Amino acid sequence: MAQMMPIMFSALANGQDPSTLDQSALVPALMGSGTGATDFAHVLELDEPIDGRTFVVIVKPDRLFGSAAIDDLEGDVSVFGLVDRLIPQGGSQSLERYLLPGLNRVARRAMSANSMNDLLQNFSQLGGRSVSSDAVNLSGPAAVVTPLAIY
Repeated sequence: MAQMMPIMFSALANGQDPSTLDQSALVPALMGSGTGATDFAHVLELDEPIDGRTFVVIVKPDRLFGSAAIDDLEGDVSVFGLVDRLIPQGGSQSLERYLLPGLNRVARRAMSANSMNDLLQNFSQLGGRSVSSDAVNLSGPAAVVTPLAIY
């Protein structure tokens, strides 16, 4: 809402009813800043599972070296990093901001569960990969890792 307030106050100052604003004026405020690369959540598949724990690496695309891309994380990799958060059994963490990087928090919270499921179903059809609504939440036991190096 904070991003929309200047637009609405400007309309009020000009004697306009904010509810009659052109939707195209509000969309950029809902879509976030659009500056820089967005972080990417990558679930690591371990050769030897550790206590049933899921490991998710949060990768910043602008920190990849040379011509490396997020897609290069497929296959065998070794990760040296710092654990940012341990999620206990029964706990969870939302990964919405990584799944929907163009939307700010207000817009993500405004989406209903059905809208999210529809979005994921359409994404699955486009990407050729099955993505379930469970992908939005990381359930414990799990660890969120910030990589220092990926080989």
